[in-house]
Amino acid sequence: MLKVSKDIPLENLVSRQMKFWESVGKTKEKSDTPQVWPCITISREIGSQGAKLAMLLAERLGWQVFDKEIVDYIANHAKVRKNIVELFDGKARNEFNSWLVTILDSHSLSSDRFFKHLVTTIMSIGQHGRAIILGRGANFILPDNKALKLRVVAPLHQRIDFIQSEMGIDAAHAESVIKKMQNERNAFVKRYFRAKPDATHHYDLILNMGKMDLTTAQAAVVGAVTAKFGIKESILRNKVAKSELVQAVM
Repeated sequence: MLKVSKDIPLENLVSRQMKFWESVGKTKEKSDTPQVWPCITISREIGSQGAKLAMLLAERLGWQVFDKEIVDYIANHAKVRKNIVELFDGKARNEFNSWLVTILDSHSLSSDRFFKHLVTTIMSIGQHGRAIILGRGANFILPDNKALKLRVVAPLHQRIDFIQSEMGIDAAHAESVIKKMQNERNAFVKRYFRAKPDATHHYDLILNMGKMDLTTAQAAVVGAVTAKFGIKESILRNKVAKSELVQAVM
């Protein structure tokens, strides 16, 4: 499982993941393999520990986390986007192209070129599946049969404490950071999707981290994925042998 790391250049992370997808595509599938591998999308309030939850889920399932930086990197590099789509077989590519046209038509909210590239990127990741996508409106882009859609929230005082600890700043500064970043995220969703990220009907599951710890939250998410898609956790887990994975990402 590949982790998001500030020590590894984004192009290396994306290249490794593409090699991994390619190696998985060449692996002979068993009869119990799902026809559709799901994703998990995570929308979260600033300081609610949504990113930490994503990493715990990635560790448990062997999936890749795609955060804002990785998604934006792919969206802004035409060759990378093209190469990811080319990893699909002919049938999957035709389905993807039809799906893309449908989604863009139904989300004809912006003529912004970046928006179209963002949709293509997130849909490509969704088509490969076994991915956890943080933010970027992924829950508005992927259809319900492709993803479990989460919203992670927490009481403001708890989020302030978390940001204080993470950034080493005082409470007043932490609260201002939360408000600024949340306003930016809200503006992004409103601009591209004409929606409010805190509207509950956009999600399959809302986790209040003021009521549970990360271990409980992780178990709740895995349970929800298995229930929604009818796939056992043992099947959801990335089964590629460690030796194959090492070769794929070298």
